Order: sequence, then C-alpha cells, then structure tokens
Amino acid sequence: MAGRKLGLEFRLQGYGFPEPFTQLVMRCVTSTKFTIKVNGEGHGYFQGRRGLRQGDPMSPLLFVLVMEYHTRLFGKMSEVPDFKFHPMCKSSKLTHLIFADDLMV
Repeated sequence: MAGRKLGLEFRLQGYGFPEPFTQLVMRCVTSTKFTIKVNGEGHGYFQGRRGLRQGDPMSPLLFVLVMEYHTRLFGKMSEVPDFKFHPMCKSSKLTHLIFADDLMV
C-alpha cells in the first residue's frame, strides 16, 4: 500500500500541483472509513486500506491524472524497437484505450 500512496503523491507533485492540494488528496485517499449495515442499522467502522469511496467526486480527476501518466509511459514504450503491438492495433499504433472508468492495454 505504501507504494500506491507514494506513487499517487509522486505523480501529483510531478504534475506541479501545490503541496496543500497534494496533501488534501492524499488525506482523502488514506482516511476512508466504512460501516456495515445489518437490518438497516450501522455496526462499527473500519478503516479502508486504499482507494476512494464509491461515487467520490475526486475519482474521475484521479483517474484522468493516472491515465495521463500511463498514456505517456505507453507512448515511450511503443518507441522501443522490441515493443510488439497487438496484431489488430499494429497499423494504427494503438497501445491502449481509455474509457470512462476502465483501461484496455
């Protein structure tokens, strides 16, 4: 988990976001708590280990930032002589597709 947090924080800093914003994002990602409802009543809270709550408004922003990083990475990888495209994607040099909340490599 530490690697995931460090990776996100590193990427936000790399994009030039101010430190207060980066720390706010990291606090949101690392401080989630959940409860379980049984027969309509909440029972206890437990700490989330990673990620955001479902429907969190920050989710689309973080998805776009991480996908931008991967797009740049795939672009550089595709320039390496040993890189092999999928046969259906070779003519267009397509390395990946990004959808609303999904990635196909």
